[in-house]
Amino acid sequence: MPLSLTPVTQENWEQLIQLKLPAEQENLNPPNWYALLQANQLQYLAYGIKSEGKLIGLVTLGWVNDTRSYWIHHLMLDAEHNQPEHALEALQMTIRYIRGLPVGHNITYPMPVTLYHPITDQQLQELGFVPLGEYKGQVIYGLQTTPLPRMSLEDVPVAVPKDEKKEINWERILMGFILVLLILYGYFEIFIPRLPSTDGLPIT
Repeated sequence: MPLSLTPVTQENWEQLIQLKLPAEQENLNPPNWYALLQANQLQYLAYGIKSEGKLIGLVTLGWVNDTRSYWIHHLMLDAEHNQPEHALEALQMTIRYIRGLPVGHNITYPMPVTLYHPITDQQLQELGFVPLGEYKGQVIYGLQTTPLPRMSLEDVPVAVPKDEKKEINWERILMGFILVLLILYGYFEIFIPRLPSTDGLPIT
């Protein structure tokens, strides 16, 4: 199953957050919407994983300046593609992509207690990873690599022509308006003191 990486864009991020882990992992690992939000806040690199033109997973990469290495922060495959051979191929592709990045080539990878995918400690070590220690229940692995030519990505985003008009999504606008009203209601309920009842007060 040949895999490829594609940038996260306005056109595909909704597909990525709809990808589901196997049922036994759903409550144990953060969903993709959280991983993308974190990537946006922490300036991680984020890419969709594609197979035969279909999005099947997500990977996010963070740069750790202290260790001069890339941290594979989130590597997820959906339930239909969460087999060991697919997970290993996704990890190998991610390593190959990192080796083509312009700054740093070493890789840090946490082996969590609950997995997004069925990659084992033995497979990591067969790829050249060595255990560096443990942090919050996760075994941290490191891999020293050599640089390679930059790996190309699929579906490089193309600028939308300025005269192209997009259809207005009234349903989203309505939902946003309702959300604002709910937030305002909650604010007034919690923070705005209410006047005491006039019942029982003497009338002058």
